[in-house]
Amino acid sequence: MSATSRSPKHLAAPPRHRFRLASMELFGFMESPATVDSWTTFEPPPVGQPVGPPRHDPFADWTPTEVAQKLVKSNVRWGFMAGILMIAFGVTGIGYWLYQQPTVATRAAHDELVETAATLQPTIVAILALDLAEVGSTTSQLALVNTSARSLFEVAGTLPNTLSNERSIAAEIAGQSLEGTRILNNAYAYRSAVLPLLEAPQFETDPDAIGLDDAAAVFGIWQTRFQGVATALPSGIMGRLGDELSLISGDLDALQTRYLDALRLDDPEGAALVVHELDSRLGDGGLMLITEFDEMSAAARTQFMKAAEAINLLLG
Repeated sequence: MSATSRSPKHLAAPPRHRFRLASMELFGFMESPATVDSWTTFEPPPVGQPVGPPRHDPFADWTPTEVAQKLVKSNVRWGFMAGILMIAFGVTGIGYWLYQQPTVATRAAHDELVETAATLQPTIVAILALDLAEVGSTTSQLALVNTSARSLFEVAGTLPNTLSNERSIAAEIAGQSLEGTRILNNAYAYRSAVLPLLEAPQFETDPDAIGLDDAAAVFGIWQTRFQGVATALPSGIMGRLGDELSLISGDLDALQTRYLDALRLDDPEGAALVVHELDSRLGDGGLMLITEFDEMSAAARTQFMKAAEAINLLLG
């Protein structure tokens, strides 16, 4: 036997085992090779037909429902909704109230101003109709003017900037009324203090009718009273009369000496001359009092007239 005719059995190639997987046939692999025209895992769909299973439209069976019916049928908290509406209306109302407050405050301030000015007006008219030289009929009216004018001044100070023009007019009215009242009150007080000093003193001029000591005591008492009042008079009121009273007060010592000397010398004419000179100077002071009182009355009347005109302007 030749070496090439058959190989020993133990030298023969071992059999080859083929593994078979189910997935191999799925992908087209066959156990026995064969010729196939083509292979695929699924049949291709026709041209124009969508790939994959048909999709279900979730809105295919949906139909619209009226909102009103849903709200009625649903569980709506009507109390909560009513509370929200009430809060909304409340906030709107408060906002409108706050918006209106400046206008309301301005209107109220204007009404109060007009009311106070209307109260002052008749008192000033009454003052202008009086004889200002008559203190008895004027004093009570001046008190009313003073009270009303001060009230008007206080109201003017509270007016907002939107009423700045009215505030200026009201302050001017109050100032003029108070100034007129002040002038007249000062004139009355000055006149009431000075009038007793200007009365002619009743000094005895007959040496036989009065003793020297009694004459000195009478003159001394009058002189002390005169000088005390003249010194206490305020300055700036009836200035000319005040200066004249100061001069008379300074000359009283000399006048008293001359008066007593005439009585000592049994000279009634000399004593009468001193008394006449004193009376004359006091008379001149009385004329000054009338003149300066009239001037002060005219100044007060001017203030009241200006105030009355301004009130007419303010009240329209």
